[in-house]
Amino acid sequence: MKYKLCFEEKGKLKTIILESSSIENLKTLNGYPLNIIKIKKIKPFKIDSLVVFKNDKEVLELFYEMSTMLEAKLPIKDVIEILLNTQFSPRLQDILYSMQNAIKNGQPIYKVLKNYQNYLGYLPILFFKLGEKNSNFSTSISALYKILNESYTIKQKINKAMSYPLILVVALFVSVGIIFNFIVPKFAYIFAQLGDNLPLSTYILLQIKEFIDNYYIFIIFFLFLSIIGIFTLYKNHKYYFDKIFILYIPYFSSMYRYMIFYKLFLTISLIVRSKFQFQDAMDSARNISNNLFVKRNLENIIRDINSGMSISRSFEKTNLFDKVAIRLLLTAQKTNQMERILEDIQRIYKKRLSSNIEKFTIFLEPLLILIISSIVLWLVLAVMTPVWELSSVIG
Repeated sequence: MKYKLCFEEKGKLKTIILESSSIENLKTLNGYPLNIIKIKKIKPFKIDSLVVFKNDKEVLELFYEMSTMLEAKLPIKDVIEILLNTQFSPRLQDILYSMQNAIKNGQPIYKVLKNYQNYLGYLPILFFKLGEKNSNFSTSISALYKILNESYTIKQKINKAMSYPLILVVALFVSVGIIFNFIVPKFAYIFAQLGDNLPLSTYILLQIKEFIDNYYIFIIFFLFLSIIGIFTLYKNHKYYFDKIFILYIPYFSSMYRYMIFYKLFLTISLIVRSKFQFQDAMDSARNISNNLFVKRNLENIIRDINSGMSISRSFEKTNLFDKVAIRLLLTAQKTNQMERILEDIQRIYKKRLSSNIEKFTIFLEPLLILIISSIVLWLVLAVMTPVWELSSVIG
């Protein structure tokens, strides 16, 4: 590892770069300066520092093995040591080494995992923190694996539902590209013969092709700027965009909302089952979603509960949760069966999520087929109508 050392020499600030296995070993190197002001570790540039390539399946396998070994009463230190001898990716090996070093140095593991939140997500940090808090890693990591497994299953369902529509869209672009670049040029002579008598569909097709041929660089540049502009706008107004995503987009919003609420109540249920209070579970689970609108509402719920408002009323006040969930929370308060009823709520949201994924697929596939069929039909008519007209004139 390389380190940049800032030091003072003859009243001037100077810097030097030294290579060492650790900061402690720097002092033993030749050329180590006096009057050190600051030491900074130089991190090598890696492409995955800009783009995180996450392998959900491998992360799931890691915590499955960890959960299994912890349930067999192995200490967390031994579990990590065994996992280091398993064939995981360099990224996961690095995470395991960091966890091992944290244990050796007496540091909390969850604090080390914060450095890898972009890769692992928030849940491992949360459940390692809970495991250290109640000195029960076995229960916490088992709960973590269950949530990650459920999330992975949901993601697979969504990917499966979206695969066919995606294939249709790709097929459309390929078809349009072939027609523009190979079919239309071959019929250029026929189109020229008709002159101003071209059918409207053919005229529009030729105008579009001419526009793309002449201004494709500007089109690409415009699309690039549009993408940057949309991301910038989203970043600056994330709360309002997240509110639209979760409330106002037909089919998508309900599916997205149920996915977040299922994951939320599953997490709360597992934390409460680990003998934590509901308020503590809510406080731990509030960062479970990246949706800023949901996070703000969860923070309002926590604040209202802490100020003495009932759990059911604090959830109802947000106007986010449906009446069934509110009634069940009210029942949990009155019967003191919070753990069981939270399981019922997460089960309800799971069923609704599965149902909405199916509805979304049923809605999206016919819509895309209709749009794509219409575009292909227009393209075929635009190309073939002049041929038929010219044939009738010649005949």
